[in-house]
Amino acid sequence: EVSSRTIAVPRLPADRQVIPFTITFVQRGDTIAMFDAGNGVTPAGATNGRMIANMAAAGIDPARVTHVIHSHFHGDHVNGLLNAEGGRAFPNAQVLVPAPEWAWWTDAGNTTRSPEGQRGNFANVARRFAPYQGSVTPFQTGAEVIPGITAIAAPGHTPGHTIFRIADGDQQMMFVADVT
Repeated sequence: EVSSRTIAVPRLPADRQVIPFTITFVQRGDTIAMFDAGNGVTPAGATNGRMIANMAAAGIDPARVTHVIHSHFHGDHVNGLLNAEGGRAFPNAQVLVPAPEWAWWTDAGNTTRSPEGQRGNFANVARRFAPYQGSVTPFQTGAEVIPGITAIAAPGHTPGHTIFRIADGDQQMMFVADVT
């Protein structure tokens, strides 16, 4: 038997674009790792930059975060490294970064080799990572960045864009950012 029915499809607003940002956390024992650092603190009334407040609501203390693992260095992934005062939002965290991404964005000589719209990322990367000097560790493709989390190269979105395999025994998943 064949039947037909109409399905109402909601329309996206024409005057704005809503992009949800979700930060992924992995906890194993005393290790609390987060993937990327989100947009950071923004002015009152803004629709993004609520990560620290949302972490508090979820019972996650930024001081307990042990690792911030980065997929790439666009602002919506690194701006959250800083608190409202411009200091470390995650005071006790080691910051783990893809070596090719770190090499690209920390070499000022690459500025003119980047599309004009991306050139501001060089100064932003310098600013966001500055308070973590001595706590930034580059990793290579294929490395186990912390136990159970392995880096997989996914260049294209940025020169060192990386995704991650998260495994615990026979359970596993992939963390992907900006690849779909």
